[in-house]
Amino acid sequence: KHNYKAALPYCFKALNILKSTNELEGIENTYHKITGCLESDKQYGKMLPYALEGLKITMQTNNLRKRSDFYRYLSVYYEHSGDFKNAYNYFLKSSATKDSIIKKESAKEIAEMQTKYETVKKEQEIMVLNTEKEKEAAMADEKNRRQQLIIGSVVGGLLLVLVFAGLIFRSLQTTRKQKQIIELKNKETEEQKLMIEEKQKEILDSIQYARRIQQSLLPTEKYIDKNFKRLWRKKE
Repeated sequence: KHNYKAALPYCFKALNILKSTNELEGIENTYHKITGCLESDKQYGKMLPYALEGLKITMQTNNLRKRSDFYRYLSVYYEHSGDFKNAYNYFLKSSATKDSIIKKESAKEIAEMQTKYETVKKEQEIMVLNTEKEKEAAMADEKNRRQQLIIGSVVGGLLLVLVFAGLIFRSLQTTRKQKQIIELKNKETEEQKLMIEEKQKEILDSIQYARRIQQSLLPTEKYIDKNFKRLWRKKE
């Protein structure tokens, strides 16, 4: 509510409690509030001891923002005290501290940006590496698939060759058996033919032998004709 006179007593109470606990950051903030309230309430003559104490603590906490503020409070104090030299010096210190803060923050931001850049770069490199690995894995899979396809084709071809070879072998065996059977039948037929020829020869030989015997026993036609003529003559 900008009621700085009412705020100051509570700041002093807080300061006493924080000093008892030796909480430097809290003490530093409270000195900062006290000095700020005194400045806002235009009690410039009371600012010096609190600004100096606060400045000492910033040397321990290394809080540059508070240090810059305390330098400015001291510059304001000396300005209203008529000591313009000290006022100017503390003003320069405040500005220099702000510049260092800006530089530090800029350096921090640059470092963060550099870290982000390195992180993004590393992530991109990892992504590229993973992509390359994925490509290599895909190529390896494709190569394996082709090899398996080739092996499968070769094995399938070999199986077909074996099947055809088995069929041909079986056909050859069947043909051979049939040939053997035919040769055996031809042999049997030839033997039967020979037997029949031998039997026919025996029969013919028997017929011829019987004919010769018959011819030897029966008179010849000339003999019969001669005797017939002789008998015919006697009859006349």
